[in-house]
Amino acid sequence: MRKNKRIFGFTILSLCLLTLLLGASQTSGQATSGTISGTVLDPAGNVVSGATVTAKNTGTGVSPASFTTTGDGTFVFSNLQPGTYSVTTTAPSGFKTKTITEVSVRLGVDTPLKVDLEVGGASETVTIVASADEIAQTNSEITANFDKRKVSELPSNAAGGGIDTLALNIPGVTPGFGNVNGNGITLSVNGNRARSNNFTIDGTDNNDLSIGGPSFFVSNTEIVQEFQVVTNNFSAQYGRNQGAIINIITKGGTNDFSGSVFEYHRNSSTLDAMNNIERSTLTRSRRDKFISNTYGFTFGGPIVKNKAFFFGSYQG
Repeated sequence: MRKNKRIFGFTILSLCLLTLLLGASQTSGQATSGTISGTVLDPAGNVVSGATVTAKNTGTGVSPASFTTTGDGTFVFSNLQPGTYSVTTTAPSGFKTKTITEVSVRLGVDTPLKVDLEVGGASETVTIVASADEIAQTNSEITANFDKRKVSELPSNAAGGGIDTLALNIPGVTPGFGNVNGNGITLSVNGNRARSNNFTIDGTDNNDLSIGGPSFFVSNTEIVQEFQVVTNNFSAQYGRNQGAIINIITKGGTNDFSGSVFEYHRNSSTLDAMNNIERSTLTRSRRDKFISNTYGFTFGGPIVKNKAFFFGSYQG
């Protein structure tokens, strides 16, 4: 039986999602951020040192400190909040300013960029959109990332049923075995016992220390920014268990006020078809009545633009 950690439809996360972003970096023992790194090149393919590179979160307007390229023309922005960024490069005289937009930063992923400068004045700006080919993982971890659109739209993720069913779409992940709690589906990754998995929420330990499995059951898909499962070759920041690392990053506010209202309705007597056994054994023409409604809302926005934000959600 699943542990009931909801009271009157509220969830602990929904009530506590007040995100205060006072900077771009996040300090935590577990992965809650991503990285952008790259190289600045001139038209001849030579590296450009001394170029100034800045990264900006397009949702919150938060920018980490700018980076000056080293002698080998490289730059790196670490500890970035997952989201969409623009990267602007201003080189020494003789080159145009270049901005790359729609750079996706994913949880625990290093996003590589190659910045090809063009000859011209620094007052001239060239803007391009990052291509999918440039967004690739360069570390050795074997991971599967589900962004907020996949979390909310994939059919395996039933409303109110918990987002961990998404993990069953990953190679090597099956319904598991082992003496763990009933918070969501039991996952076995690469043959490991279910209690070998390590669960975190926003970098915070989410393990049931008494029996194993997730301590808090996340059923509200509207609060999830990203869901990640690391199945092998864990980096040094992880520890504790030899099974999978299951990370959940929650949403935060941005510079724009935004929100949503949702209602998921299920009525088995009118929406579910009977199977052949039910048709042959039931004397009535309809199934037993079962009605389920999952409803709620989200709302977030700025407290101080570019500095502090809030986000909250209710599900019933």
